Amino acid sequence: FGSGDALVRSDSYALFINLTHAIFTKKICYKDKTNLLKSNLNEFQSLTSKIQFGVGNTSTGKNYDPYQSQEDRDNKLEKLNISSVEQVVNSLVNLLNCCSKSSSCFGTKEHARWLSLTSYTAFSLDPAIQPRAVITLGVLASSKEFVSSELFGQLL
Repeated sequence: FGSGDALVRSDSYALFINLTHAIFTKKICYKDKTNLLKSNLNEFQSLTSKIQFGVGNTSTGKNYDPYQSQEDRDNKLEKLNISSVEQVVNSLVNLLNCCSKSSSCFGTKEHARWLSLTSYTAFSLDPAIQPRAVITLGVLASSKEFVSSELFGQLL
């Protein structure tokens, strides 16, 4: 998120927005959380959320154009603001909350699966993915009940 080729960044953002639309149109969202999903969608389409994905205006004030020629796109990689990863993960958690019966998605089977996949990825040796996975793990394991001594030992 926030770094890499402009086409990849814009595709990631489009996939996220399409996921939000699919949750709404397929009625995966619980009826009492429909208004929450609508407000989340409005928030996700704001400039602040676009910047988290690296597709909004930057400090230079320039919009990203994903349809530039490859030579123009590939030489314009920016440094990743690692804090934007946490904000993107929180946005995904908000979507998952809309699909959960309870007030929070934490402790559900979907949360457990996501936590399992992220734990596996966080201990991989890929320098591009590992920092993002560790941050995601921190958000998903925000409660003491989701952190085992084994997981903590692997982090060390």
